[in-house]
Amino acid sequence: MKAPWSGDKVSTFIRILAWFFVLCATFAIGGSIYFSYKDGLPKIEDFRGLFGAVSGVYLYFVFLKVALSGKAPLGWIPWR
Repeated sequence: MKAPWSGDKVSTFIRILAWFFVLCATFAIGGSIYFSYKDGLPKIEDFRGLFGAVSGVYLYFVFLKVALSGKAPLGWIPWR
């Protein structure tokens, strides 16, 4: 199944927003890793926590691809 965006070029404004998201997410992920190892490993107690963690990492890679290349990913998986 082909993604609807499939390699479209993005505007400069969207690329700046992608860089902003990547920067903020990097600090958030780094801070959560630091504090979770400081207090012990975190426990994901329900499906919503697992879904949030997985979708957050996926969106991080999508926005990183857009920020670095200036184009939308060719498919649903940004690292291909």
